[in-house]
Amino acid sequence: MTLLNIYHAFVSLAAATLLTVAMVACDDGDGGGDGGDADTDSDGDSDGDADGDSDSDTDDEGEFVYNFTNDLEGFDISYAEPADLEDDTTIEHDKDEGKPKAGALGLTIPFSDIGQKLAVAVNPEEPLDFSGVTVTAWVKLASGLTADTSAPGGAKLFIKSGEDFIYADGGWNNLSVDAEWLEISIDADNPAFIAIEDDYVSSDIREIGVEIATNTVPSEITEAVVFIDSIDY
Repeated sequence: MTLLNIYHAFVSLAAATLLTVAMVACDDGDGGGDGGDADTDSDGDSDGDADGDSDSDTDDEGEFVYNFTNDLEGFDISYAEPADLEDDTTIEHDKDEGKPKAGALGLTIPFSDIGQKLAVAVNPEEPLDFSGVTVTAWVKLASGLTADTSAPGGAKLFIKSGEDFIYADGGWNNLSVDAEWLEISIDADNPAFIAIEDDYVSSDIREIGVEIATNTVPSEITEAVVFIDSIDY
C-alpha cells in the first residue's frame, strides 16, 4: 500500500468517527435541556396560592374596606353627647356577629335620656377622593335603646371633609331590634346634611364614621347593644 493510499484511509476513518460522535450527541439532548419543565401547579399558576386568588378580603357580596374580621381596624369612639357617655361605653371586637361574615365592631352604650349620641370613626392614612362615591355600612341593634316604636333611636353614616373636618351625613335611619341588620349609606356628592356647605368637598375626605343616637321625642331610653360591619366604598 502506498503512502497516498494510507493517507486516504486515515482521512476516511477520522471522518466516520466524527459523524458517529455528532449523531450520538443529537440523540442525548432535547435541544433545550429541562428548561421547559416549569414549576407550576395543576391550576396553572407559578407555585403560588393553589386556588389562584390573590387572598384579598372579598366575598360574594363585594369587597369591604372595613369588615372587622379580626379587630377594630383603627375605629374608635370619636365623640359623644353628653361627653361622659364615651367613658361609660364599651367598644370591642365581636367574633360571632357580622354581616355578611363573622366579625364586627360591637358597642354597649349606656343611653339614659333623649337627644344623646355616640359615634365611632376612623381616619384614613391619606385623604380620600369620594367624588362619585356612595359609602355603605351595616348596623344591627341587638338590644335596648328604646321600646317605643313611635320614637325609635337611629344611626347615621357620616364623613368629614378637608383640613377643617367639615361634617356631612347620609341622614337618619331608624333602628329596631326586629330589623336585624340594616344597611345605611351616604352619597358623598349629595349628603343629606352638610354642616358648612361652602367648605365641603367630596374629593378630600379625612374621616369615616357611624353615629348611634336616641330620639329627641320623650320616651323610655335604655342601654343599647349595637354592632357595625362591612363599611364599603
